[in-house]
Amino acid sequence: MRLWIQEMQVSKGLVVKKRWLDLILSGEKTWEMRSENLGFRGPIALIEARTRRIRGIADLVDVGPALSRQQMMDAINFHRIPHNEIDSAIARRWVRPWVLRNVRRIDPPIYSKHLPGGSWRNLDSSAAAEIRRRFAV
Repeated sequence: MRLWIQEMQVSKGLVVKKRWLDLILSGEKTWEMRSENLGFRGPIALIEARTRRIRGIADLVDVGPALSRQQMMDAINFHRIPHNEIDSAIARRWVRPWVLRNVRRIDPPIYSKHLPGGSWRNLDSSAAAEIRRRFAV
């Protein structure tokens, strides 16, 4: 599989709660469940919510269709939402899998000066440059 991270500049970051980010970085979670479709594919920074710390990078390789309740139950090994939290996730519309590959941990994390906002953040140039420096081929 192609490693976009090594070929392109990482300029966007996805904010993820620590609970889920830890599972992504450990390789246990390969789908980040979101409510919206997304046209973007490519390298992204993984930012721990409420910290502005970039703790990893990944390739966002696909966005799947919205899943039914049964499909959510069948796919727990990918998204890691426990059985008893599936209905809550559905109520929040977290039913669309964003598929992540080539996840790499950043240690120590990189601080980003991105502006507050929603789930997507544009990275400041110094954070993007530090990612390129750390992952230079």
